[in-house]
Amino acid sequence: MVRKQKTWTKKQGLWLPSSMRSAIEAVKASKTSIRKAAKTFNVPRATLHRRLFNDLPDTLASRPCVLSPEDEEELVCHILEMESRGFGLTIVDTCRLAFEIAERKGIAHPFNNDKKRAGYDWFQGFIQRHPQLAIRKPEGLSAARTSMLNPTVVGDYFRKLDEILTKLNLKNRPGQVYNADETGMNTVHRPTNVVGLKGKKNVHSKTSGDRGENVTVLVSCSALGHFPPPMIIFKGQRLSQSLMTNAPPGTLFGVSKSSFIDTELFHQYFEKIFLKYVPPVRPLLLIIDGHSSHLSLKTLKMAKDNGVELFCLPAHTTNWLQPLDRCVFGPLKKEYNKVCGSFMKKNPGQIVTRHDFCGLLRDAYFKTCTVEKAVSAFKATGIFPLNNHAIPIEAFGPSRTTVSPSFQAEQNASLSKNQESISTDSAMPSTSNDKQHDDSLTESVKEQVTTYKKTCKATPDVQHEVTQPDHSDANCQVSDGPQPSTSRHTGADSTIQNSSNQTSQLLTYPVHVRNVNSNKRRRTGTMARCVTADEFIAELEEREERKEMEIRQKELRKKEREEKKQQKQKEKEEKMLKKRLLEMEKLKMKENVSATKSQSTGRAGKGRSRNNRKKGKALVKKTKPVPNPESNLDSLQMYCGHCQGYYYDDTSDDEDWWRCRKCPKWFHETCTGVFGESKLEQFCCDDHSDSSDE
Repeated sequence: MVRKQKTWTKKQGLWLPSSMRSAIEAVKASKTSIRKAAKTFNVPRATLHRRLFNDLPDTLASRPCVLSPEDEEELVCHILEMESRGFGLTIVDTCRLAFEIAERKGIAHPFNNDKKRAGYDWFQGFIQRHPQLAIRKPEGLSAARTSMLNPTVVGDYFRKLDEILTKLNLKNRPGQVYNADETGMNTVHRPTNVVGLKGKKNVHSKTSGDRGENVTVLVSCSALGHFPPPMIIFKGQRLSQSLMTNAPPGTLFGVSKSSFIDTELFHQYFEKIFLKYVPPVRPLLLIIDGHSSHLSLKTLKMAKDNGVELFCLPAHTTNWLQPLDRCVFGPLKKEYNKVCGSFMKKNPGQIVTRHDFCGLLRDAYFKTCTVEKAVSAFKATGIFPLNNHAIPIEAFGPSRTTVSPSFQAEQNASLSKNQESISTDSAMPSTSNDKQHDDSLTESVKEQVTTYKKTCKATPDVQHEVTQPDHSDANCQVSDGPQPSTSRHTGADSTIQNSSNQTSQLLTYPVHVRNVNSNKRRRTGTMARCVTADEFIAELEEREERKEMEIRQKELRKKEREEKKQQKQKEKEEKMLKKRLLEMEKLKMKENVSATKSQSTGRAGKGRSRNNRKKGKALVKKTKPVPNPESNLDSLQMYCGHCQGYYYDDTSDDEDWWRCRKCPKWFHETCTGVFGESKLEQFCCDDHSDSSDE
């Protein structure tokens, strides 16, 4: 499709519809002629003549669209539904769908047949005709969050939250409901938007480096707006005094190998900060996420002994259900980035280090951690006042694909009952303003649902769960959409029905496929629960005992492996000793034979060849003693006769051992005190040196 020129100027349709309407009325009243009316009202004469006698509408003329308004409306609904499910369409995807619709319906179009998609000019016109659409950059959402954030999980969470608030009688006591969570912050800040030259390709802002150091900040607040002092966790082994300067008053510091929180650090915060700064009235409700660092047995027992109930949020739902994540941590990080940017401007030659972190965090902490932020955070998540409709319906869009429809259908009955019980029992008798807020919030949610249904037609979900055999690796397939009706239609009705069926067959949605025959064990998400209950503590104790048992069994198996290894090494050494013993016996037999021959030959033995003399010398020098467990000469064979050095302790191969010619004692070459091979061959120990001299 030919692109529209940027210098293109409009030549037609420059008149106003009201002027055309006035000109037609003037001519019909016989007050003036067509030529004079066209000149008076500044409209084209030919256009006035054509619209006057052909009874055409007085709107501006335009080229007809390729797709009909019905087709474009279905395409808009498909785009919005795919975006709500987390599978948004790109510009290229939209243009390809337009091409496929035109091809399937046999509509004449100017689209590109080689690329099989509509052009960018058509897409611009499509966006202008439907102003509710816009190009948006999506945020990444993990697969776990898309599956866990569904009406079933959220409904179960609000039901259990209502039960524990009723049990503790805290529905009218916001000062006794707390939330605690940690977030990571970096010494390299993210620059904020600045004013610069329009059209410039690159606009820079100075930061402290490419990759900074992570610092964990643990914050807690109540529904009434009370913020106990935070906890700051640095990376390292020891805590320096310079790191703690200019921190918020009462801040607790800690260190870990990765700067992340663990069970010991959270226990320190709970014991030294939370229990110290919260009101003395009991009971208290502390809402936390299900991270393993928050669920140590020592912390849960301490909380139960001090009248604090810990309530765990469902897994992978904190982006919507946790107050600190909704309204506190985002503004805190934005303000921290601004403070770091101003610090870099005031100190051009410096960078933000871990020693400057506490001072910068203090300014951002006091500006964002306010009463208004805390109250709005608990309202937005529906905790106080209790409101199970606080989570908007758009938040459940991605779960329509990842949650199996059969599982959703099984929970619909219980979910509806829970919602009815919560809506009837959660009326807050505090003030009339709270009631008005709840009513207005409910009405706004209803308006959103109504608008959503009007904007996008309800898409038929799969009625039966789709299964597949074990050999298939697919996790997602495309639904076939509504099937063409089998009833007979005649005339225009059948044409319209076939046309809509052709469009609906193209506009399909991803469908979750669950492999029911798979033997692979999958980890299920944790539901909302009270972790200070006796059942959970008993379960945690059993888990700890099982873990200790596994550790003991692992150590026992390791000890057995080491014992087996030592036994094998001992057997190997014994085998080597036996082998050396055999070699020694063979050597003795050879020496006896050679001695017998030399005695029988007399002086002829002195006439041995040079090679034979070297061979005999090598036998005397390089043959190493082997201990014989059954012989009394073991100590003489294995220890040096001068320094008493053990033979196998001598790891060096550079020094040889020599044996006395008169006795079975062995000596280091340096311990003999004799130098020269000719003299070493005739070496005798001190006990036999006199006899050798004679």
